[in-house]
Amino acid sequence: MKNYERVTPHDRVKMLNFNQHEDMTRFYMYALRCFDLENQIENGELLMREETINTMVVTHLQTKIQDLEKENAELKATLEKAEELKAKVGDTIYMPWVYDGVSDIAKSHICSIIMDSETVTYAVDFIVDLGDAEKGFVEKYKHGQFTKEDFGKIVFTDYTEAEARLKEIVGEEE
Repeated sequence: MKNYERVTPHDRVKMLNFNQHEDMTRFYMYALRCFDLENQIENGELLMREETINTMVVTHLQTKIQDLEKENAELKATLEKAEELKAKVGDTIYMPWVYDGVSDIAKSHICSIIMDSETVTYAVDFIVDLGDAEKGFVEKYKHGQFTKEDFGKIVFTDYTEAEARLKEIVGEEE
């Protein structure tokens, strides 16, 4: 056998003689038996039966299949809990706004996504320079931190949807 590695060296087992103690004599008998079996394996006198090999292979494969089925079930459970992201890092988002009779659509980019067990928060590179109006604007746009519920209401991934929402906001302001 190519990959077989002996546990009993050829030159040492025959030299063992432990007749002084009963446990050592038993050890010596086991060592000699192991030595004889290894010689039979190396000489091709002792071979495993094909049925035994097949049974071992089938058992191994069945165990592997069970492990993979368990892993697959765990992955399915995880996937069922997963939710599709509204945007990814680098995506452009649009925020329609109206202040003091002036309206526009602010453009920003998702700079990070923070996930915990309860929520997914999208952070944008939020820079505002509106003087006194800045506080209200920043609070309205949640300091640049949005959740999935904000998409389609105050932030949009599509410019035409942001334009439509801006028209609604302007109509509400009048």
